[in-house]
Amino acid sequence: MADYQKDIRKSSIIPFDYRGPLGSIKKGSYIYIDDGNIALIVEGRKKDSLITKVVVPGPIKERKGINMPDVRLDFKGLTIKDAAHIRFCMENRIDFIAQSFVRSEDDIFALQREMSCYEHKCEVIAKIENREGIKNIDSIIAVCDGIMVARGDMGISIPVYEVPMVQKEIIKRCNRAKNL
Repeated sequence: MADYQKDIRKSSIIPFDYRGPLGSIKKGSYIYIDDGNIALIVEGRKKDSLITKVVVPGPIKERKGINMPDVRLDFKGLTIKDAAHIRFCMENRIDFIAQSFVRSEDDIFALQREMSCYEHKCEVIAKIENREGIKNIDSIIAVCDGIMVARGDMGISIPVYEVPMVQKEIIKRCNRAKNL
């Protein structure tokens, strides 16, 4: 077990590595940690932090994902770590790169720009995991080589009972785009 593990019931501060503006995170927004095993609700906001109430408590461990359905965080392009992963894929002639949390075709374009610096070409799979990606699915399909429906993360972003219907609709749109 990681040294970092904390019990959320006993902690007053949870580090969050997002450095962008918090304005899109409104009072009443839910924050899910570790695939929804921990849930918080936003009660307010300070300049550089959020004030939350624990809805579902549990231990916090390192490297667990944070999901905020219906909140659009302002991420700027690819990270240094992403660029290193892309370089590894290109140098090792990997056939496919799957890009997580694709929200629009701009996310695919950013990856393609980074890959264009290399001689090797690989295909891009867009992982659809949130409501914004679902909303922009047609434009995403148009610019990538394949779609992956990430049912687990999607089931946190939208009601879980909608996931099978959304998945079927995405498959139908992919088939239509490829004339199948």
